[in-house]
Amino acid sequence: EKLGLARNRITSKRMGVLAKSVEAHPALRVLELSHNLVTYAGVCHLASALRESESLQHVSIAHNKCRADAVYRLASVCSGHPSISTLDCRGVPLRKADRRKLEAHTRFTRLEIWIDQPPKEAAEAEAKEKKEPSAAQPKDRAPGSVGSKGAPTSDMDIEEWVATFSQYGFY
Repeated sequence: EKLGLARNRITSKRMGVLAKSVEAHPALRVLELSHNLVTYAGVCHLASALRESESLQHVSIAHNKCRADAVYRLASVCSGHPSISTLDCRGVPLRKADRRKLEAHTRFTRLEIWIDQPPKEAAEAEAKEKKEPSAAQPKDRAPGSVGSKGAPTSDMDIEEWVATFSQYGFY
């Protein structure tokens, strides 16, 4: 099941109640909390709930008011979690050093963290991809399809991503 609470102006004060709900829901697979007002305090509540969840696979805190310390907190919980495979942190401001630290922390785990690329790196990656498409991304891929690491592209929402992966049996 999916709990989609994107764009609901959820603050850290309400995350304690939400965290208890996440703990108590045994079939929850996707938790969508993007575009809310969650800060580090709310992420701490969420992190404690994630430890107890046995079925959750995808967590999104994209475009919230949290910073790198909150992402580290969630990444440390999710990287050792038996079922969580994706943590969406796009829109959270991260410096280059923060990105390296996250990559080092999750390098040998199955956790995939989605973060925004810095503008310069994004432009370079796009130019390189136009030059030589990778084997993982066919030339005939439509706009809005899943990116090279399985992350939704900018013109594709999470429901489309889940539907795409479900169709091929990956999700």
